[in-house]
Amino acid sequence: MKQYDRIARAFALCAFVGAFSLNAASAQDDYENLVLQRPEIPAAPATPARPVANDAFSGAGDFNLAESTVAEDGSLVVANAKVEIPKGEGYEATISANGQGLLDELRLYDDEYNLSEELRALSEHIAGEIAAEQSQADGASDSKKTESNVDPDQARQTAVQGVEKQFALLGRLGIAEKQESERPRLRRGMIVKKGQYLGRLQDDELKQEFVVALQELLVARKEADKTLEIDVAEAAARVAQASYRRADSLNRSMPGSVSQEEVDEKYYDWIRAAKSIEKAKYDLEVNKEKVKVSLARANATMVQIRNRKLRSPVDGFIDEIYQNEGQWVREGDEILHILRLDKVQVTGTINAEKTAPEAIDGKTVVVSVNRPGSDPVELEGKIVYVRQVVESGHYYFYADVENRVIHNDETGKDYWLLNPGSLVTLTIKTN
Repeated sequence: MKQYDRIARAFALCAFVGAFSLNAASAQDDYENLVLQRPEIPAAPATPARPVANDAFSGAGDFNLAESTVAEDGSLVVANAKVEIPKGEGYEATISANGQGLLDELRLYDDEYNLSEELRALSEHIAGEIAAEQSQADGASDSKKTESNVDPDQARQTAVQGVEKQFALLGRLGIAEKQESERPRLRRGMIVKKGQYLGRLQDDELKQEFVVALQELLVARKEADKTLEIDVAEAAARVAQASYRRADSLNRSMPGSVSQEEVDEKYYDWIRAAKSIEKAKYDLEVNKEKVKVSLARANATMVQIRNRKLRSPVDGFIDEIYQNEGQWVREGDEILHILRLDKVQVTGTINAEKTAPEAIDGKTVVVSVNRPGSDPVELEGKIVYVRQVVESGHYYFYADVENRVIHNDETGKDYWLLNPGSLVTLTIKTN
């Protein structure tokens, strides 16, 4: 019993200390408020929780599910409609980095700029230069075949010239650099069109791979067009066949004039020459396939260069710029956010006990926009979808509304009347 009594006294002591601490903290707060002359803040009255729709389920946002009112003409007036961006219709896009590298530029390209045509013209130009250089190199090598001694200084100079030519070819891929640098820098609010180029990631290595692929392609084509080995093999086979037939015929007319070993050797030479024809034809087919492989490599590199360009997937305006020129980006990093607000979607709720979904589906709506310092503006739209799921006694409806631009003479800019996230009053014309 004494042990239980001790335990009870210990619990009582802990409770007393806790209560004293709370009272002391409250007294300290009151003392600080008195010294610092803080106004006394009354406790906020408890507010009953209002029913809201499940955002995770509906995806329509947080609405005040107030009762809709009925106008004199029988229309339904919803004062809690919310303006949103239409989903899945190409009205919003985020441009991300397709690969990692340096963000070379964020500039607005001309509407008529065609990267495919530019790359094709550059590739044809580079291919012509490479072919001309190879023909000169072949001619120079043929003229020096008879020379047995090579001057080291001359060889070094030739190698340096080859490197300089390589860099000159790479420079041809940078023809558009000066034009790109003169393009206007991107800024928020700038209007862009679908398919318009807006910048690029660093692509120097890809340009080098492109030049190498073109060189390999030209060499492969040159090898594929070469039938000299087949001609030589066919000529050798004809000579070997004639030699064998002479030896065999002579040995038949004059037995023992030619040894059987010699006859067999000439027959073997004939068969080997015939097989050389097949090999030469096989090598020619392989070279033709190498042309396809080299062409595919060049095209793949060209596609990678094209993917390093940033292109707008939608019509709209630049809403956000997340990166700057000269920054290093990784694959998947967001660079630009583009919005299209010429059409918006207005979402609201209707009491399911008073109005059936089919009563408002497809109906015309009038959206009233209240702007500070100006009279309300009305825009028309149409309900395009009514959800069949009732949440907290209400269901959601979605209306497409054509947005309108107003011009401000003071700033010289255009502004949209309906802005995503704002609340508007919506009237459903049920009659």
